[in-house]
Order: sequence, then C-alpha cells, then structure tokens
Amino acid sequence: MTEAHKGRPCGLCGNYNDDGSDDLSSSRGIVSDDIAGFGNSWAVNLPQERPCPEVDDDFPGPCSSESDMDDAIEKCSALLFFPFISCHENIDPNPFVASCVSDMCVSDDEETFCRTLVEYTRACSHVGYPVREWRDSFPTCADGCEDSFVHRDCISCCPPTCTFEKECLGTNLHCLDGCYCPDGKTNNQMPK
Repeated sequence: MTEAHKGRPCGLCGNYNDDGSDDLSSSRGIVSDDIAGFGNSWAVNLPQERPCPEVDDDFPGPCSSESDMDDAIEKCSALLFFPFISCHENIDPNPFVASCVSDMCVSDDEETFCRTLVEYTRACSHVGYPVREWRDSFPTCADGCEDSFVHRDCISCCPPTCTFEKECLGTNLHCLDGCYCPDGKTNNQMPK
C-alpha cells in the first residue's frame, strides 16, 4: 500500500498506522491480546452460507512438533542476516520470518522457502531498497527465466518494448524484479 492509504485500512492485516501495538483491534475497535477473539471478531456470516465455526482459544499452531518449528525458525531466520540486512531499516523482516515459519511447517520445501525470500526482496524493491544478487547466497532459489531472458533484481517498472508504450502497472513502484531482455535488447512480442 502507498502512503496515501496510511491509517485507513482495518481488519485482519492491521491498520497501517506504524503502531503495531493496535494491530489486534477487533471489528468493534477493541484492542486485545486474545488472538482467537480478534480473528473471530472479523468473521462475516452470510445468510445463504453456513456460519464459520469459531476458533478456540487453544487453537493448534501449524507445526506438528517443536522440532519442526525449530527447523523452520532456523531456516526462515536467514532473512535476519546478509544479504537482507540492507533492507531491515525499511522493511521489518520479522513478519516475513513468522509467515515463513508457518508456511514451512505446512509445506517444508524449497519452493515455499524461496517464495518467502522473493516476497521480502520484492517488498524491499517496492520501497526503493532492492536486495541485489541475493540469489547468489541461495542457489536453490532459481529465477525461472526462459533462455532468452535474464533475471534482474531491480529494473524499471516500464521496460522498453518495440513500441515504447508507457502504459505500465505499478508505476508508483521504484523497481521490480523479474525476467527481462538482456542489455541492449527490447521485447518485440505483441501483448496477448
């Protein structure tokens, strides 16, 4: 979200006001440490649907054992170190680590782990602090580019094409990662 949205959202993802202490505000605006109560307060019952069952206070975490959680924490803590440190001042890595741990407990595979790293580095790029060449430290996180393209960690949101059209999505972003034409080349394929 952009700065224009600051303090305007509400719900399960917080209110984007730079104050984490009030992110667990119920649908009635009551701040609580009761995570289950917080989540339950945002449930919406539709007349033609079965109501969602309430979450119990002692709901289980995603990890089936403490050992699984320890393994996930150790792996996901990679976000707290080089090469990601350069972005910590701008994007807090802790929510990404927590999300990574939950995801890894459900699906312990490299693709899940790499997706977390990609999401963190994209968040950094979007605010103008790209984490460059991080994949060198994580070779199993392949870029997935076709042979005729190269991966870039940060490139203009409007790369040139043959027609040089500038109708771009996300032009308020500083840069995007992804597969692009090699230097000196332009994409001459027509959009589908």
